[in-house]
Amino acid sequence: MLVIPAIDVLNQRVVRLERGVETSSKVYSNDPISTARRLAALGASFLHVVDLDAALREDMEINRQIIKELIFELGSITRFQIAGGIRNQSIANSLLELGAARIVIGSMAYSNEEETLTILKKNGPAKVVLALDYDANGRVRTRGWKRTESEGVQSAFSRFSNYGFELFLLTAIERDGTLSGPDLDTLAKISKLRTKDKIKIIASGGISSYEDLLNLYKIGCDEVIIGRALYDEKITQTRIMGDFPAGERKE
Repeated sequence: MLVIPAIDVLNQRVVRLERGVETSSKVYSNDPISTARRLAALGASFLHVVDLDAALREDMEINRQIIKELIFELGSITRFQIAGGIRNQSIANSLLELGAARIVIGSMAYSNEEETLTILKKNGPAKVVLALDYDANGRVRTRGWKRTESEGVQSAFSRFSNYGFELFLLTAIERDGTLSGPDLDTLAKISKLRTKDKIKIIASGGISSYEDLLNLYKIGCDEVIIGRALYDEKITQTRIMGDFPAGERKE
């Protein structure tokens, strides 16, 4: 299981939100680039960068230079997974052309399914992550988690798997930024729905401890995004960078 640190950028600063609420933001750094440098130096082979201004305010410009500099300076030693506000093909293409290893699509999959599938077909399933953010009732949320879709997360996972997506980022909204533990029940159920070996589950939301990582590993998650637990030092940085844990998966 690959552990991927998150760098959430709001107004050019590294922050963490609780359940996606902007007023809950806690600033951890005024310099996202130095944060990325430090994580890359510790051995992070992937970094998950979220442009919150793009996601919450549809402002694609304020953090764009930061994203460019991150990829330009550190792209040779770590890969970048870019998320937030990717709602058309032009934005998706521009980020991939900058050198992003992956882009994350969420709301667009519901607002413009045809264009979403065009992006998937053009770039391939190794570069396009489908984000399925879901609430306490298991319903998919889009548009910065403000819109509730009629589809449940398990149904969405199966449907988009059939469309050819292989990378799924699953975020339990009610747990995100809370350090309350991951949604192991839902993640375990979704893991069993996989129809192809290539399909990967990326877990997000609530991770607070080394034990949480072990539990996610045991139920079959392939990757996990950690944010607040890393910045609040609930999990020691040098202990989890790269593959986790060493050796083969235990059943």
